[in-house]
Amino acid sequence: MRDKYGVAEDKYCYPGTDILINLLDIKDADLLAEAEVAFTAERYKTY
Repeated sequence: MRDKYGVAEDKYCYPGTDILINLLDIKDADLLAEAEVAFTAERYKTY
């Protein structure tokens, strides 16, 4: 596992991962990135 945030264990990440704890409870980096893109695109359309 790569250390995205420069710490071995971060209290803001799911245990054993470098995925930030999120409201969608997504623990897969690729799936979380897709969700972030979708939410950002939707938000961009509202302006």
